[in-house]
Amino acid sequence: MIDYKFFSKINFKQKNKNLISGVLPESSIINNVEESINYSGALIYIDSNVFDSTHINKDIYLERKQKSLITKILVDRAYETGLSESDYDEKILQLAKLGFDSEDILFVLNRSAYNEWMDKHIDRIILIDFFAVSAAIRHLIHKQPISHVTVNDRPNKINFLVGKVNKASRKIILNSFYQSKAKEKTIFSILGTIDGINDDGFENFIRENQGPIDNAYVQETNEGLTSQGWGNSAYVYDQSSVSFICETHESNPSLFLTEKTYRPIINRHPFVIRASFPALQYLNAIGFKTFANFIDESYDEVNEVNSAYSQRLIETTVDLLGKVKTNAKQMQSIVDHNYMTLIKFSQSELAYLNKRLFDSLK
Repeated sequence: MIDYKFFSKINFKQKNKNLISGVLPESSIINNVEESINYSGALIYIDSNVFDSTHINKDIYLERKQKSLITKILVDRAYETGLSESDYDEKILQLAKLGFDSEDILFVLNRSAYNEWMDKHIDRIILIDFFAVSAAIRHLIHKQPISHVTVNDRPNKINFLVGKVNKASRKIILNSFYQSKAKEKTIFSILGTIDGINDDGFENFIRENQGPIDNAYVQETNEGLTSQGWGNSAYVYDQSSVSFICETHESNPSLFLTEKTYRPIINRHPFVIRASFPALQYLNAIGFKTFANFIDESYDEVNEVNSAYSQRLIETTVDLLGKVKTNAKQMQSIVDHNYMTLIKFSQSELAYLNKRLFDSLK
């Protein structure tokens, strides 16, 4: 059997990003150039900069090839939309100019990135759920804390952790919360500001609830403040009973779930999800349970957000919140099931990744 390790300049502790190098066991990663050149097993060089290959140390690859040592390059693209076919072709060309053989190049993309053009290259493209794997690995291996408070013993509050708020649907939803009595029983963690607010009270509400309250890494982008999503505190899950989830997409129907969904699941929280795709249907399809026995989940069939739909989401969340205590035993069973499903699903995704990588080394 072929032993293999990964070479990466990025490790788990750097910026908390959802990259392959952030979810692999640290014992599997080599950071030293000389050690990587001389490693006698197969080496998989992780390239996490899709649009620029000038940072790649081609000497590692070329020297290993001269020694007849098995070497692959793994292009790491965790983002929801993956790559266009033209970007894929351009990346192959970039690496070819550095001396990499096309047969030694692999791509690992988030499952949501699948596109029909990839069928032509399916022997070179690996699709996994980065965020599910990341949630489980950070919890089990890197000991990211999770909530151990039972459903019955949590305060009767809503958890509303949201990424950058300057998005059309999130503006509407936050404004609906601000105008609703649900605001009084909600813990907010808001990132960034909203353009064009004409209400001083709403503007102060946004400012007063700036997060993250779970110590997640925050970075500034052209679209405003955003978070890589993985905090080091379970406080908000200990202090609330249900989570209201605003998933990433505005209109893209890609089945892309992020830490916004998987963190409530790994913290054993009941939830309501706003997504631009049928998120609950997808979760059910891969083994998770949702809360249709307690609330009307037909909201999952709606993509566009307007004020009426936003109010419906709030009412549904308040309805779920109101049923937690009287149905604590049944809900505890669901959230325990979801926790174990996430762990098993993540293990299966990692097993699939390892199988594909191992097969490529034969």
